[in-house]
Amino acid sequence: MGNQQGIANQNLSIGSVYMEQLDFEKALHYDSLAMQAFQSIGDLDGVGLVLGNLANIYSDQNKKEAALEAYQKAIEIYETLGNGTSVARNLSNMSTIYMERGNYQEALQLLERALQLSEADQNYEWICSTKGNIGSSYFMSYLKYHSQDSNLRLIPGKRNELYNKAVSYMNSAAEMALKVNDWKRIYFFAQELSKIYAAENNYENAYKNQILFMQAKDSMNSLDVKRELERLTTEREVLLKDKQIELDRLAVEKKRNERLYFGIGIALLLISTLFIYRNYTNQKNQISNLPPSINRSQIAIISWRPKMISCHKHCWI
Repeated sequence: MGNQQGIANQNLSIGSVYMEQLDFEKALHYDSLAMQAFQSIGDLDGVGLVLGNLANIYSDQNKKEAALEAYQKAIEIYETLGNGTSVARNLSNMSTIYMERGNYQEALQLLERALQLSEADQNYEWICSTKGNIGSSYFMSYLKYHSQDSNLRLIPGKRNELYNKAVSYMNSAAEMALKVNDWKRIYFFAQELSKIYAAENNYENAYKNQILFMQAKDSMNSLDVKRELERLTTEREVLLKDKQIELDRLAVEKKRNERLYFGIGIALLLISTLFIYRNYTNQKNQISNLPPSINRSQIAIISWRPKMISCHKHCWI
């Protein structure tokens, strides 16, 4: 149909599937096709979305500079469109690269900006995630406070201040997740809080959060089991529907064949009747065309004689 929007969306979806399967080459291929389609119709939002996906792929391929460049381009597009949530998402993703490099100061700057935008849009998902990431940045700076590694860029401040902010942000994120039973985030935040408290020998709170972590893990497993049961139920229903469709198709085909055979039978009957009628008509016409002087007995002899001649060639000589 020449629908470039549809082409772009479907290529983007296919790329996401390959990304989930860690098939980065195919993911890049389909994302590139999506990019071309989005650009052809001037869909900046779509272009920004593809750039974010490409950045994630580059990051997973350890092409960090290419990833940062793609994130930055996506951020510029979304800033132009006034899409704060998408800007926050890409800022948060950028921060993970700086965290991996030990540049916690740069990561914190990006995350604080992302949190401000997320709060302005009242986006729970990114507020919660960003607070947790900020807490992780403070905690890593706390843990590496006495490190002699010159490549590290720690968040400035006293060590106890870094620790307190790590606890504050991580607890805030965990409380948000608990309010909505977001077990996936609870799982991560409770585990981090357990480590944070244990670092200062606060074993009581470390134990409480470890229990919460185990509860979240059990809940996630229960959800996974539930999803698997739902998937199997859906597959069974689809299978039953497919079987019913096949049975219905066979029933329709059977009826069609019955009608066909019935029609063929009627046609053969009509043809046979036509031949019989035509033979009868021909014989009747032959009899009516005989001379009047020939009586019925002669007709019988005439019509009987050829049979005798054909069977006994010399009997009449």
